[in-house]
Amino acid sequence: MSCEQRLAKIRELCLGMPGAFEDHPWEEIVFKVGGKIFAMTGESASRVSLASTLERQSQLVLHPCIEVAPYVGRFGWVTIDVEDAEGMSIAEDLICDSYQLIISKLPKSKRPVQ
Repeated sequence: MSCEQRLAKIRELCLGMPGAFEDHPWEEIVFKVGGKIFAMTGESASRVSLASTLERQSQLVLHPCIEVAPYVGRFGWVTIDVEDAEGMSIAEDLICDSYQLIISKLPKSKRPVQ
């Protein structure tokens, strides 16, 4: 899968979530809902960072393509290597989980209608 294909797939998954939008606050591509980030990647889209819980993070990092995310790992975030089909498949599942985790923490007034 090429960089463009990976980025297109991640973008499609993230923007398919109700109320999700893309932003570029740094040199990263981030996907937000209610003003909060639920996914981060770069132009090459070789890796994607997603929100998780500390409890779940400790289990997820046992997989060889998942590691504690730099900078935000202390909050439970993980980074997934998506350069192969297995990594992309895991990312697809975890994008939904990350989105759900973030909206569950939003005030009801900022939660998208689902």
